[in-house]
Order: sequence, then structure tokens, then C-alpha cells
Amino acid sequence: MPRALYLLRHEEAEPAASGPDGHRTLTANGRTRMHRTGRRFAQLGEPIDLILTSPLVRAVQTAEILATHLSFEGPLYARLRIAEPSSFADLDAVIAEVGAQNVVVVGHEPTLSSYTGHLLGHAVPRGYSPGTMYALSLGQGRAQFRWVWWPDTDAPSGSLQ
Repeated sequence: MPRALYLLRHEEAEPAASGPDGHRTLTANGRTRMHRTGRRFAQLGEPIDLILTSPLVRAVQTAEILATHLSFEGPLYARLRIAEPSSFADLDAVIAEVGAQNVVVVGHEPTLSSYTGHLLGHAVPRGYSPGTMYALSLGQGRAQFRWVWWPDTDAPSGSLQ
């Protein structure tokens, strides 16, 4: 498992009625917000070794924008199991198999809230609105909450509230 895990919900996407779910793209507002978050996240200087993403278009677009602001030159790894995991163990396996220390995972709700709660050992009070990112430290035992970055905020918060 990685040392640091950043769980990011895709940014705001076109409504479900706009076409097949897997083809929904980010809205103009979603792209703008993700560029802002990407710039600010890059300023934190957190090392990122790998970006895993759901293969759904809105998640890939979110990952691509983040990668651009991080000057991330590695490939983005799209895995269907991020969009449709059969269990928490399935997500653990996808993340562990890449062998990286500092990993971003771009995915969807309700999977991200459930998985974060599983890793922390308690529910995540506010869940993940589009563009929310949680940073966790992993080691022996339970994950440790580091911070959460809510959309439209200038910096991460050390509080889950």
C-alpha cells in the first residue's frame, strides 16, 4: 500500500440525462474549479508518484487537469475497478498493485465516502461533493486523516467538519 493516499471525486459533470453515464464530461464550471484546485494543490508540494482514475470521462478529465498542474509526466492509469469495485478489498488491491508511495485516486460517490470511512474506521461526515479531495496517511493499522479540500476553498482543512 502507498504511504500517502489522496482520494479525489471528479469535478462537476454534465447531468445524467445528457447521455450515457460513462461519457458525461465536466461542465465549464467543473473544469474551472479543477484548474483552481490543481494549481493550489501543486503549491502544497505534495509528492505524487502515480494517478489512478476511473475510466469514466469526467474522472479522466479531472485527473488530466490535476496532472497538468502537478507537471506530472507519468501515465494516468484508468481502472474500471475504481468506478465499479466489488468490495473494499478490490479497491485495496487496485491501489496496492501499482506499488507507488504517494497515490491520487480519482473516483465517484458513494464509493469514495464508503472507502474513506472504511480506511479511517468511521464515517466521513460530509462525504464528497464534486471536486472534494481527502488526504490520508497509510501505515500499520488504520489510515490517518491529514486534511480535506472542499471545492471552492483556498486551502485544505485539518477538520472533518
